[in-house]
Amino acid sequence: MHHYGDFWLEIQAAIALADQAAEKVQAAWDKDAELSHQERGEVAMPAASFANAVSAAKALATRVGIDITNRIFEVTGTRATATKYGFDRYWRDLRTFTLHDPVDYKLRAIGDWVLNDQLPVITQYS
Repeated sequence: MHHYGDFWLEIQAAIALADQAAEKVQAAWDKDAELSHQERGEVAMPAASFANAVSAAKALATRVGIDITNRIFEVTGTRATATKYGFDRYWRDLRTFTLHDPVDYKLRAIGDWVLNDQLPVITQYS
């Protein structure tokens, strides 16, 4: 029960962060061509004015997802590794998804913002 409670808590935090980031992205989208470089950078970063944004949501969702898909076998036992259940598929799919847009780039951008107040450079990953 403890593990399932922990899974739920982690998922709720990731969902909340993603929902807040989605609100910021929608507000930026609504500005269309009026969106400034500064505003675009703030949507990509967890700026103080809105503590949750895209990079932070992506990083947390990746950590939570990988943690839970790894730990699911601890709570379900060795039989859960059988191919007929397909639980390994969740880990594999998530891991593949996370590698297409590496979290390392997000964390580096967050670190640069935290330490140097630098907004992220626009790349294929931001």
